[in-house]
Amino acid sequence: MRWRARVKQLLLVGIGTAIGFNGVAVAVAPGRMQTAYGIDDPTPDLTVLLRHRAVMLALIGAVVVVSAWRPPLRPTARVVAAVSMTSFVLFAFGTGVNAAQQRVAIADMVLLVALATATALPDEPRPAARP
Repeated sequence: MRWRARVKQLLLVGIGTAIGFNGVAVAVAPGRMQTAYGIDDPTPDLTVLLRHRAVMLALIGAVVVVSAWRPPLRPTARVVAAVSMTSFVLFAFGTGVNAAQQRVAIADMVLLVALATATALPDEPRPAARP
């Protein structure tokens, strides 16, 4: 039964890293917007908005990673990550976006499946305290 806990932790670390990595990369190096989102020469206003979005993604990713070792954080981490990814998928496919953003939306769909898998795995019961 211990293997399920390890698989769950690995999934949460992988999901959180995937969510947060792009966020950190764009927040620190805004030039990555072309690679990540297919946006050439963004205006200063768009750059600020996307960097802010990137910081939010990095925070969501960090919470998901931390929840791998802090089970009480898992419900919150799952909801926040699921809402973030689902909203991007709906916005992306609802408005028609460029190929780079379609790749991000597809990656989010894969991460949503991984998140559902991690959610379906039962948490390990805590050992009873010794009297």
